[in-house]
Amino acid sequence: MEETSRKSLITAIEIVLLLVILYIIAVFLTGYLESIEGEVIATVLNAPQLLI
Repeated sequence: MEETSRKSLITAIEIVLLLVILYIIAVFLTGYLESIEGEVIATVLNAPQLLI
């Protein structure tokens, strides 16, 4: 009985850790993509000035 509850507890902890890691990766990627997008927009807006 105790062994089973311990295994289920470990499984629950693993699932929570996996979700936390996925969440952190998602937040990091979102911020990274937004910063790239901002840089691309700035570059495109500055491009006409570079051509002139």
